[in-house]
Amino acid sequence: MNLVTATRRQLSRCCSMPTPRAMGAEAMAAGQLAAPGLLAFGCSNIIRRHELAGLASADQAAQAHADLLGLPVQHWPHELLALRVEELRSDMSSSDASSVAVAELINAPMAT
Repeated sequence: MNLVTATRRQLSRCCSMPTPRAMGAEAMAAGQLAAPGLLAFGCSNIIRRHELAGLASADQAAQAHADLLGLPVQHWPHELLALRVEELRSDMSSSDASSVAVAELINAPMAT
């Protein structure tokens, strides 16, 4: 089973029911996560903001970055998603649409 990572807002726009956490854990354990290529940059920015706000120490931020790099995520490049993202532009942001496009391409559920 493949699973596409997304934000809660993305999930609520394209699915009537959230995917259970267990499903995400199962997909992660099997190394079958997929996401738009910018996912890691977004996560990295969140880690940075937490460190700057004093919510995480420098050591914690470094460990979070190491964990991020170790996640078994298949990153999909913009070039493969761009046409579908453009088609969805009136319904959602490009960021949200990129996760939807990945899910559609690999026929997988989305999870937050």
